[in-house]
Amino acid sequence: DNEKSLVLPSNEDLQKTVNEFNQFFTAKIERIRQSFRSESGTTQDTPSPAEFNELSDFDLTTEDEIREILKETDIKSCDLDPLPACLMRDNKDLLVPIL
Repeated sequence: DNEKSLVLPSNEDLQKTVNEFNQFFTAKIERIRQSFRSESGTTQDTPSPAEFNELSDFDLTTEDEIREILKETDIKSCDLDPLPACLMRDNKDLLVPIL
């Protein structure tokens, strides 16, 4: 059986989980960059972070900030979006408080 079973991390420590995801994807990106270097035969180094940045401090946003972002950006969607753009656009004043 060649199928891999999906193993999700526990969410007991959210900060630890976020940092582990950060480390995983940083390492993955570096492996991809290394494979490009070896395939092309170039020795030019791309800068890689000496250490990863922890995602630990987040500022709360306000309803006014969300409204401003929605006003300044195009509201678009695709078939995979759980909320069609027209519903977001037509009901943003109702939705902003819960975002």
